Amino acid sequence: VHNLLQDVKVSEYPHASRTVAIYDGYGACPVLVEKGKAMLAEFGWGGNLLPSFPLWLIDGTQPSRLTWLFITLLLPLFYWLPLLPG
Repeated sequence: VHNLLQDVKVSEYPHASRTVAIYDGYGACPVLVEKGKAMLAEFGWGGNLLPSFPLWLIDGTQPSRLTWLFITLLLPLFYWLPLLPG
C-alpha cells in the first residue's frame, strides 16, 4: 500500500505519506530434524534472527514437537486453503 500511496498526491489523500516500505529480508524455513521434532528458522539479512512467535511458544533455535505439529498440520492448511487460491 505504501508504494502505491507514494504515487498519489498527498494533498488529494491526507492519509497518504511519503514513507517507503522497506523489506527487512525476512525469511522462514521449516526444518524437520527428526520424526516428531522440527525447527522454524526465521531470519533476516546477514542471518540475523527475526522470530515472529514468542520464544516460549516456538523457539527457532531448538527443535520441538510443537513446531513439528505446526509445520506438519497447521502450515499446510494455511497454505493450501486461503493463501494459494488468493
